[in-house]
Amino acid sequence: MPDCLASFGQLPFQLSRPSRGLLPDNRPTVCGGRNLDTSSSSSVCLALDPASRDWVQLQAALPSGGLDWSGSSYSQSWGLVVTGGRKTDNSLVDLALRTTDGNAFVNQALVGVVL
Repeated sequence: MPDCLASFGQLPFQLSRPSRGLLPDNRPTVCGGRNLDTSSSSSVCLALDPASRDWVQLQAALPSGGLDWSGSSYSQSWGLVVTGGRKTDNSLVDLALRTTDGNAFVNQALVGVVL
């Protein structure tokens, strides 16, 4: 592993399958996923602080019940977009959320496509 990557702080809990992307300020960000310490879906979003090189919790949070197996994407104009997934109880979630600042998610209307 390159030295520049070896000095990043560890996530505060073991995490699998988070949504991930960048915020417009280029901070790497992870949201949701499976918290392996609690065996539940996470609703927490974390961003890498470039100054401290530690992961810090953002004000933005996913819905209660968390999201696992959600999709994610990033664009300069939309920010970090998180779509779909499953809650801890394994129920499907049909939503799209976006954040441009890591402070709050905005619901984004889903547009259906008929094939």
